[in-house]
Amino acid sequence: MHDPTLTRRYELSTVLRNLLVEAVGQVDAIYTENGLMRYKIYFQPPETVKIEYPCIIYQVKTGDTEYADDYPYRFTKQYDVIVIDKNPDSVIPYHVAMLQMCRMDRAYTADNLNHWTFNLYY
Repeated sequence: MHDPTLTRRYELSTVLRNLLVEAVGQVDAIYTENGLMRYKIYFQPPETVKIEYPCIIYQVKTGDTEYADDYPYRFTKQYDVIVIDKNPDSVIPYHVAMLQMCRMDRAYTADNLNHWTFNLYY
């Protein structure tokens, strides 16, 4: 059975990966033991995952249902998207901010890492 919400999440992952490549280039890919490239895009990572920087972490926050004649006809998930980088002048947040239906929430520093949080409907 086709799950449209899962397909949309994979599409978002691709958008974020392409954005990261555009912002910092292919050199920021992680090569796995079998030679495949993996980008530093994490979806709701468990605490056991070792995060490598710069990276983008995203997770489902909430959603928005649109109605017509009191019936729901569209549901759009809202994601928290967090850019984490050691560089306080990172270009990655700029690229995320340019996504459609995206709004920056705040920026902060924790553990000598710079964080930029965004709300993204996708």
